[in-house]
Amino acid sequence: MTHSKPDTLLPFIRQARAELKEADPVVLAARSGAQHKRLDKERGELRLTLWGQGYVVIYPDFIAYEGESGEICSSWRQALFLHYLRTADGKTLADRWVSLREIEGGQFYHQAFQGYSGDRVAKHFGNDIEGFRRAAERAGGERRALGDAAYSF
Repeated sequence: MTHSKPDTLLPFIRQARAELKEADPVVLAARSGAQHKRLDKERGELRLTLWGQGYVVIYPDFIAYEGESGEICSSWRQALFLHYLRTADGKTLADRWVSLREIEGGQFYHQAFQGYSGDRVAKHFGNDIEGFRRAAERAGGERRALGDAAYSF
């Protein structure tokens, strides 16, 4: 007998959907940069792009679907889109890399991310900057003008 692991995101998803049902979809679209389209008197869609791929969030239920396949998104992506729609404030994109520390409430995430990524990279490469550069470039990293060696993926 197999037991499936409970989806820990479901309480957040339920709460976010309940809150978004009270919001004006036109305002949500304006604040998030989503394309808004009314489907009928009750329903509509918000089209968003994430990492170059299109997604559709259908309201009033606020369920996210992959744009091309029409498949329902994973709980993780549902939560991501719902959180974004709840918190987007209409500010324009920074047009630059922004650290987690620069985002309101991001200090906690910065510390966690540093612990399971940055610290591990530093421990592995130590002071071998050339070794880090070679590894980053082999992995498809794009050189950035930060510090001694920085790459984005």
